Amino acid sequence: MKEESTGIKKIVLVIFFAVVLYTISQNISNILNILTTILNIFLPFLLGCAIAFILNIPMNMIERNIIKINVVKTNKRLYKIIRPVSLIISIFFVIAILYIALSIVLPDLINMLVDLGDSIEKAIPEVKVWLMELFENNKSFIKFIESAEIDIKSIMNGGLIFFKSGVLTLLSSSVSIVGVVVNFIISIIFACYILLQREALARQFKKVLYAFLSKEKAEYVLYIGRLSYKTFSNFINGQCIDAIILGIMFFISMSVLKLPYALLIGVLISVTALIPIVGAFIGCIIGAFLIFVQSPMQAIIFIALFLVLQQIEGNLIYPKVVGNSVGLPSIWVLLSITVGGGLMGVIGMLISVPLISVVYNLFKEWINNKLKEKEIEVL
Repeated sequence: MKEESTGIKKIVLVIFFAVVLYTISQNISNILNILTTILNIFLPFLLGCAIAFILNIPMNMIERNIIKINVVKTNKRLYKIIRPVSLIISIFFVIAILYIALSIVLPDLINMLVDLGDSIEKAIPEVKVWLMELFENNKSFIKFIESAEIDIKSIMNGGLIFFKSGVLTLLSSSVSIVGVVVNFIISIIFACYILLQREALARQFKKVLYAFLSKEKAEYVLYIGRLSYKTFSNFINGQCIDAIILGIMFFISMSVLKLPYALLIGVLISVTALIPIVGAFIGCIIGAFLIFVQSPMQAIIFIALFLVLQQIEGNLIYPKVVGNSVGLPSIWVLLSITVGGGLMGVIGMLISVPLISVVYNLFKEWINNKLKEKEIEVL
């Protein structure tokens, strides 16, 4: 009788899941709209959590290494003051980095944009001659190059008109701007609250877990949380340090070789290198285009320089700086970036690697435990 009842339950569950899947497939657009609405409602709080996570990294460094918070904890009054002070220092630290980066990059960027149209216009005849020499045996291609006419001024004017219309549309939509500002302010306030009350929130979260789950399950959930925090922290720290080192290497090398836009491209590659594997190549493509406008030969030198520095960074610097902090094989890193980028764009590329790393490590640990239970050793 028990076996029959168990079989009936399994059949009922299969039918139930089949009905649920069919219902979802038939109403997928409505479900996506509902999920989008829910995401928009909770977006300020999710953004606040992300801001809190990023600010928590310098806060921990300040509290542990500079203020020595373990010593201060014995004095409750002083401890209450230290936390807001470390938060304020962390916020100013992040703002200072952004200000310094913008103050360094913006003048070079403005000069580059001003000269870009003239540089492209002057470079077109040189590029035509270079292409005709390169493909001198291909008569049809040479005819195409000779007949091709590009009006740079009209293209630049069209781009400027498009940019102006976009800015006017954005400014006219006061409701959306107010909404973005309000959401950002809510995110900042929520992030500050999390950081100032993180111990209290952690205790409350533990109480809820132990109240509704068994002790083993609650401890496993806490273990996943600790693993996730460690993986994301190591990944962010490693990627930032690696990106800064790579950007400095490009700036120094390009300055020595007297390539144009050394500072701008160095910062650009530092920013794009935050995306694992493919990020630096994105910066290389943009940098090569900017240099190609002035000199195709210098662009080739830049690409060769990029390949050399990328090999040094990939084989020597990245393994030591980032190491095995995420514990994810290269093929899974590439897959994570592809899937994350397809689903959520640049943000998906950034968070997909540590997120998949947590899932991968948990799955690997589960598999190893199963093999131990069965007393099987796979060589």
